[in-house]
Amino acid sequence: MTSDFELLDRWRAGDRKAGNELFQRHFDSISRFFENKLADDVDDLVQGTFFALVKYAEGFRKQASFRTYLFTIAKHELYRHLRKRAKQGVDFAVTSLADLGTSAPSKLIRGERKHQLLLALRELPVEQQMLIELHYWEGIALEELATIFEVAPATVRSRLFRARKDLRRRMTRLAKTGGKPIGVDAGPDEVGAELGGLDEAGLEAWARGLRDDWMDADGA
Repeated sequence: MTSDFELLDRWRAGDRKAGNELFQRHFDSISRFFENKLADDVDDLVQGTFFALVKYAEGFRKQASFRTYLFTIAKHELYRHLRKRAKQGVDFAVTSLADLGTSAPSKLIRGERKHQLLLALRELPVEQQMLIELHYWEGIALEELATIFEVAPATVRSRLFRARKDLRRRMTRLAKTGGKPIGVDAGPDEVGAELGGLDEAGLEAWARGLRDDWMDADGA
């Protein structure tokens, strides 16, 4: 099978068929990346990501995987879009999509806990939300995440640990309040057995279930 980078080089040389094949290969994952964060402008952001993919390809060093390159571009497209909507600077390490007032996606997700997980993800800082989604939904390894977020692998590991902890807090509070997002100042006794499945393996299982529901909704 022709590699992604080969298809990209051919696309940049004017081969539209190669471009279409590359687009079809990665459309679902890039579309899912934006759809889980925004209710509108998704098509424009997907197109913008693939346009930038071609425009900036020459400056990309191919030591990293193609998907690392692609999601790095998608991250920058999302940041640019959110800053434009906010009309001011945004620190994505502390600001969530809920803080920014973006509309929640309208996908039909089966199961209350999965729905609460989506709500809780939107309460996380955008950077934490992306870390969890890219790692557990898309299977991006720590080393690749380090490239995407331009930090050391050890820093990614630490941030991912903190993101899981924060997500667990929010999930616990959502479960106790019937799904209404509120603050995250829960004490250690509140972050307990009710959501004990939100460990590494449990989060992977939930992420797979959410991804399957997302794909089923697309095919409905």
